[in-house]
Amino acid sequence: MAARIVSFLLFFLAFGLPYSHGETWIKAGYWYAGSESPIPDIKSGLFTHLLCAFADINPTTYQLSISSSEEHYFSTFTDVVKRRNPSVVTLLSIWGGKGPTGLSILGERVNSSMVSLMVRQPSYRKSFIESAMKTARLYGFHGLDLFWLWPNTESDMKNMGALLDELRAAVKLESRNSGKAPLILTMAVHYVPTLYSVSYHIEAIQRNLDWAHIPAYDYYLPSRVNFTHAHAALYDPLSNVSTDFGIREWISKGFPASKLVLGLPYHGYAWTLVNPNHNGIGAPASGIAMTADGSMSYKYIKWFLRSYGATSMYNATYVVNYVTIGTTWIGFDDVQAIRAKISYAKEKKLLGYNVFQVSNDDNWALSQAAQDDDKDHHKKQELLVKILVPIAVLILVAGSIMCCYSQSRVLKAIGTRNLGKISLHEVGSKSSGVENFNSNAPNLRVFSFAEIKEATNNFSFENKLGEGGFGPLSSMASKNIALLLFIAFHFRLSNSQTWVKAGYWYSGNESPVPDINSALFTHLLCAFAWLDPSAYQIYISPSDEQYFATFTNIVKKRNPSIITLLSIWAGKNDSTKFSSMISQPSYRKSFIESSIKTARLYGFQGLDLSGYWPRTVSNTINMGILFDEWRAAVNSESRDPSQSPLILTLEVHYLPTLGSVSYEVDSIRRNMDWVHVAAYDYYLPSSVNFTHAHAALYDPVSRVNTDFGIGEWIGRGLPAGKLVLGLAYHGYAWTLLNPKENGIGAPASGLAMTPDGSVSYKYIKWFIRSYECASVYNATYVVNYCSFGATWIGYDDVEAIRTKVSYAKEKGLLGYNVWEVSHDENWVLSLAAQGEDQDEGNKQRLLVIILLPIAIVVLLVSSIMCHRWKGRLIFNIKVMMQTRPKSLPIKLGSNISSANSDDPNLQVFSFSTIKVATNNFSSENRLGEGGFGPVYKGKLPKGQEIAVKRLSKTSHQGLEEFKNEVTLTATLQHVNLVKLLGFCTQREEKMLIYECMPNKSLDFYLFDPEGQVLLDWGKRIHIIEGITQGLLYLQEYSRLRIIHRDLKASNILLDGEMKPKIADFGIARIFQKDENEANTGRIVGTYGYVSPEYVQKGTYSVKSDVYSFGVLLLQIISGKKNTCFYGLDQNLHLLEYAYELWKDGKSMEFMDPSLDDACSSCKLTRCMQVALLCVQENPADRPSVLEVDSMIKNETAAIATPRRPAFAAKRDEVEADGKSASGHEIGSVNVTTISQVLPR
Repeated sequence: MAARIVSFLLFFLAFGLPYSHGETWIKAGYWYAGSESPIPDIKSGLFTHLLCAFADINPTTYQLSISSSEEHYFSTFTDVVKRRNPSVVTLLSIWGGKGPTGLSILGERVNSSMVSLMVRQPSYRKSFIESAMKTARLYGFHGLDLFWLWPNTESDMKNMGALLDELRAAVKLESRNSGKAPLILTMAVHYVPTLYSVSYHIEAIQRNLDWAHIPAYDYYLPSRVNFTHAHAALYDPLSNVSTDFGIREWISKGFPASKLVLGLPYHGYAWTLVNPNHNGIGAPASGIAMTADGSMSYKYIKWFLRSYGATSMYNATYVVNYVTIGTTWIGFDDVQAIRAKISYAKEKKLLGYNVFQVSNDDNWALSQAAQDDDKDHHKKQELLVKILVPIAVLILVAGSIMCCYSQSRVLKAIGTRNLGKISLHEVGSKSSGVENFNSNAPNLRVFSFAEIKEATNNFSFENKLGEGGFGPLSSMASKNIALLLFIAFHFRLSNSQTWVKAGYWYSGNESPVPDINSALFTHLLCAFAWLDPSAYQIYISPSDEQYFATFTNIVKKRNPSIITLLSIWAGKNDSTKFSSMISQPSYRKSFIESSIKTARLYGFQGLDLSGYWPRTVSNTINMGILFDEWRAAVNSESRDPSQSPLILTLEVHYLPTLGSVSYEVDSIRRNMDWVHVAAYDYYLPSSVNFTHAHAALYDPVSRVNTDFGIGEWIGRGLPAGKLVLGLAYHGYAWTLLNPKENGIGAPASGLAMTPDGSVSYKYIKWFIRSYECASVYNATYVVNYCSFGATWIGYDDVEAIRTKVSYAKEKGLLGYNVWEVSHDENWVLSLAAQGEDQDEGNKQRLLVIILLPIAIVVLLVSSIMCHRWKGRLIFNIKVMMQTRPKSLPIKLGSNISSANSDDPNLQVFSFSTIKVATNNFSSENRLGEGGFGPVYKGKLPKGQEIAVKRLSKTSHQGLEEFKNEVTLTATLQHVNLVKLLGFCTQREEKMLIYECMPNKSLDFYLFDPEGQVLLDWGKRIHIIEGITQGLLYLQEYSRLRIIHRDLKASNILLDGEMKPKIADFGIARIFQKDENEANTGRIVGTYGYVSPEYVQKGTYSVKSDVYSFGVLLLQIISGKKNTCFYGLDQNLHLLEYAYELWKDGKSMEFMDPSLDDACSSCKLTRCMQVALLCVQENPADRPSVLEVDSMIKNETAAIATPRRPAFAAKRDEVEADGKSASGHEIGSVNVTTISQVLPR
């Protein structure tokens, strides 16, 4: 049962969990016909509604008008977007126009739109209404949208109300007469309901429209204002020009929030700054930049940022991102702003959101961020990644080491020069001082004992990594081990020293030290040591000593570069003992010496003073003296060259002044490495009778907030670069007086849940799950809260943590420090605090550090195992040598001046020849790009057309794939295999030259509506048979058995007569004729085509290619991609969708409707059944290629009944033999490119 659940979870994580809010949460977006983005590229699965924009109004007839150049888009829009998302609702959007001056959305009085003229006369309105409904029905739209933002006269408003009344009546009548569902009616409205003194007809809009969406953007344009600003500001503390103000105005006028949809911009604007050093929001500007009107799509902005290596800033006050490069300033909404606005829309109980426009997105990053369950979805994915990636990397490391070891031994036996191989000695850098061993093992070097002794520090205990049966393994500077150590530790040692990620661990909690995920932190503070009131020395209670003594060693197991500090408690509100200590020089000396001694004893690298709030002026003065003496003692103690000076840190109140007493800022600045601000516990249920954000980042009505406190500290002279922001991993619970009044500031009768109302984040998340509460994010205060009955809890969730970390970066702070780490739940807050730009890198670093000891163990084990493989490997390579072209160069990568070859079937081309043939690799000659690199079209001097595949420097592939393809493609000769003409290795290039395939690849036709019609059923049969013959040759009829491992539509090339040719043998593998399967640690291929046993176990065989062929055959007969959802609930991948339809006798619903097999002996349904046999989960159940060929050609032969395909969410409960379709459960995924799987 557990395996079934894991398999089901893996499948849904791979395909993107379907969201469950389609009926109650609108996720809409405009697609503009004037954009350059094709309709098939729209990822409609991310939306519930898509609006096709824009139809116009004929100025003579007042009927709906669509230009002839755009009619094709409108007529196919609904059909195309429904292929990815059958449940998506489409609307036809009608442009109402705006003034000829093209002014901004701020509401200038312009009244020249065609809508304004149309709505004046009943006859014009009737003509418009009838033509609009007719056009919508003709093109299959489900609704109508009116984009008219400037009805700013009394007559306009009145006439618009009449139009909406008549339009709703007409829609109801048409629905009744036609029996169809009534058309949806929506409208874009101005961000405020009143333009000057003219108001919208609220009642007419409310009773007639399904919803009204507010284009909450274009408030400020660089063509209109001479200062930078947030053109889509959610808030504005200095102006009413903001989305929040507009939304509140609409609601206050009586328009229900549940009919309002928030507009989101996928574009920004660029200003030219007057002074590049004055580059915040509101900075003086001289005009527009970048484009004619300053507008830039989000896609273009992200490209711009990547090109210049720029980093955007997030401003939570306005909720906007911005970036400055020189004098160019760009304001836009990035992921943080989009998420904040979605949270705002939910908090305000709006109906949803509507973006303009979808094609401006960059790899759908904003649309993914806007998804309501996106964060939970990614959490599940990350969990699975953490489980699966170590397994995959373990296999990879083992396989790589085995391969390298075996290869070096085998090549010694058979001669490396005949293989054209670059030895490890040739590719490795030559270490000075080490003699090459000139014996029968040219790739091995002999190290002197003195060198090894020095490299391992005389085989010191600190350098000992472990011990096996052979003996101890020490950290020596040999190439492979050094490289492994460098990869593992480089990331940790190169962590930025300017960004602190710290956290307290409190010994009084129940969380064990080994459970701390120390890889998520740069510093960990072990709390607390106490002050002995008699001796004024530091002491640790006996019950805690075991934790303090082992703390550093334990947390360093996960993160060797972690820095640990011993935190000393000063008493906070009860600091009498501490005040007494700092008043006397002898007491201070005793305190300082004991603190340094204790830190060194337990291996801590620093000291932290926590919980000291100054109460008197004398206390402040004495604290300054203590800090001076403490720093002097630390510097003196660290003069021993073997020890680094201890770090000194201090926890402070959120304000530098408490009453009339201030901290000694000068002493703190010169003595402390950093100061962390306790930015929480501002409001407690035990002290106030109303709910509030206890860690408010902002507060519009009070100075009790973090932003004010940080500003005060900086204003008092403490550099931002020494301030660390405190983050709270806990919240507080109040008891509400009235459960219906449950916002921030609601009346409360006191605390709830615990004796002091404090609740850990872990407990809060359990409470929310248990009682199914909804958490609300308030961006004004930057806090999350939830309520159940009379219990109200305020806390920081992922949104608040991310916003605060962004704030800390924007303010130039040193980092953050959390209280306390064990309160986290599955480390979600700590992961969120990492920063979106560092999440992926942190995971990789963590995995490398975890895998390092595993890799070293595998090194020892694999060195033994490879001996058993050597004999078989020698035989394989000898066979390969007998079949390889004799003309392969001795050293791939060396300069080759000759363009001739001893083998007439393979030519060695010069770089200059290829350069001329491809017109210097011009963009006009570029055909596309795969995992190997770009492909160019060329023409040789004699007129022969060629295709040149050039290895990219950034490619994950390299010499191995290059040599593999040269060897195999040149050796294998068949009409259905692509022909390799030659190669080029001059100038360190790796280029493969093929015969040119003028009709490109099969995927160009299968997945393009226009291309599909060019492939009738006869042509597709011809292609299927050609692919089958090519596979038969590879597996049955060639001298060697070849496993392709990457059979897919884009690797099937079509010649001038549409004959198929299998291409791309870079990751193919050779089998002996008596071999059936093999294992690998390097999982390569393409998601959706890779067999389940290969993904899970690294096992590949001839049945792996059969599986890929089955997927390809389903695509050929259906024209459907395997990266989409299908079915009524859009929850079935391609294989399962095909199986369900076949099982229910509805096979023809799966087929490409343009195909007709009436005149063919080969039937579509038969091909479908054969394909389903090929994609069964158990390799033993799949037919051989020979059997596949027979079943396709012999229409009378009986065919077995296929079992449920691999990766299915559902499972066959009982098979014919009483067992499952395979003897084991396989959980995997089937989308784009997986870790270690090469995109080709």
